[in-house]
Amino acid sequence: MPESCSDGAIRIYRSRVRPQTVIRERIDDFVEQLFDADVLPLMRHLVEERGMTSNELEELRRIVDQLENQQCRNRCYPHLGQCYGRFPASVFVISLVV
Repeated sequence: MPESCSDGAIRIYRSRVRPQTVIRERIDDFVEQLFDADVLPLMRHLVEERGMTSNELEELRRIVDQLENQQCRNRCYPHLGQCYGRFPASVFVISLVV
């Protein structure tokens, strides 16, 4: 809530830290403390216990595909058109859901 001054002016206060920063840091701390920094048990819990809609699953597939493509660029052999060392993202997502 804005605070008014004695001269009638209104002061607007804003947080110095962005909400996204606070959320990211809190979640990082949570994963570190509860899951020993291992993200997969948290992901598995959320998927299995809370469930996901088909739209959420599709978004998760897109995110995993994006991450896989970023990692793949570092180990791909463009002249062969192949990337080694990873399962397709759909295998990962299906293993979480099943």
